[in-house]
Amino acid sequence: MAEPDAITRSGWDRRSFNSFLRYLEAVADGGSKSRLLRREGVVASVAPATPYRSLFNSVAYEHPVALQKVIDELRDAYARAGVRAWTVWVPESDRGTAKMLNDRGHRCDGFPRLMACDLESIPDPDDLLDFARDADWGSLCEINDAAHSLDQGTFEAGLGGKPDSGFRAYCARHAGFDASALATLICEGDCGVHAVATLPEARGHRLAGGLLQRALIDAREHGAVTSTLQSNSIGAAAYVRLGYRDLGGLELWEHRVFPD
Repeated sequence: MAEPDAITRSGWDRRSFNSFLRYLEAVADGGSKSRLLRREGVVASVAPATPYRSLFNSVAYEHPVALQKVIDELRDAYARAGVRAWTVWVPESDRGTAKMLNDRGHRCDGFPRLMACDLESIPDPDDLLDFARDADWGSLCEINDAAHSLDQGTFEAGLGGKPDSGFRAYCARHAGFDASALATLICEGDCGVHAVATLPEARGHRLAGGLLQRALIDAREHGAVTSTLQSNSIGAAAYVRLGYRDLGGLELWEHRVFPD
């Protein structure tokens, strides 16, 4: 059985939750005009530069009651900032919050999995990979835009052209060009993994897996002992091969105002 403080009252694994809050802080620190909204038990990133991208306008909460108390305030804050799409990350076990958000016009449009691993189990790589540590941030953003079919400049607008100093970017090359990327962010001994993407034309070569393996070894050498991330169903198998285990699911409950 998990320790009492290992799981938040909302259902998050505590390490994953703290690491995700650090990500929201980084979004707020890097993006143009972005800010972090903190209320007791609730943290929200507000990124006006990407008004229709809820990835950068996200809410995490420690206790369902805390979210219920401020949900209307959050809606007003996003509206005043000109944000038209924002999402609440809801653990799949928290059905009460899911119903509350549904009743307020939110719609569930994503089902990521929480995943974690112990870094002591990460083996040294046995293959050659052309990659760069502390890679060009612009390349990471461009790869993510292309991989997710977003307008060029979306990720840089969301995360900032000069990102939070805690981010460490990695890029892998394929056929002579930057083709896969990710960023790590260490928080309280946990290596959060973000912005993992591979260009469509370079997929199938396990670039992201090899890149992540090297990033996790670097994090271990810098004192991290665990790693957490949120994965879609497509990427989960690759993370399992590296030693990640599934901690449960999340639901992304988005509120979106469509343009006239």
